[in-house]
Amino acid sequence: MTEEYMKLAGMGSNVVLAKSTLPNRYTRMKNYFAVINEEDKARLLLAKKQVEEAFELSKWDEIAQVITENGGVEYEVRTDLLLWLTIGSN
Repeated sequence: MTEEYMKLAGMGSNVVLAKSTLPNRYTRMKNYFAVINEEDKARLLLAKKQVEEAFELSKWDEIAQVITENGGVEYEVRTDLLLWLTIGSN
């Protein structure tokens, strides 16, 4: 069908037509109109909190490890966090 349209429109074979945006629009609309029940709202908030807390702990572990790998002193994770809060506030 695309080839026929290009022939009728007088377009050369080097012209590239844009793909349809319909799949993206459908997905956005489907997500926008999704309904979540009250129990899952509570689960969502709890899951977000748990993931963020776990990430925060692992993030500072990794930061401490990279400092050591780059030749720095091996600090406790809590010390790195406190140093960041002190340095970051200046």
